[in-house]
Amino acid sequence: MKQHDRHPEGVNPMLRISEASNLAVHALAYLAREQDDDRRHVSVAEISQLLGCSPSHLAKVLSNLAHRRFVTS
Repeated sequence: MKQHDRHPEGVNPMLRISEASNLAVHALAYLAREQDDDRRHVSVAEISQLLGCSPSHLAKVLSNLAHRRFVTS
C-alpha cells in the first residue's frame, strides 16, 4: 500500500468524496437510524465521538445540511 493511499494495492475506490461529504453521509445515516426514537435530539458531540471526527468540523457540516433543510437544528 502506498503511503498516501488508504486502499490496498490494486483496489480502486468507486467514489472519492471529500471528508465533509463523508461526514455528512455518515451523520445522516446515523440520524436516520435514530429517528425511530421519538424524534430525540442527537448532539454533535455524540455523533462526532461515534464518527471519530472533530466536533467543530461536524457542526459546520451539520449547519450546512440544516441550511439545505436535510436536518433541523
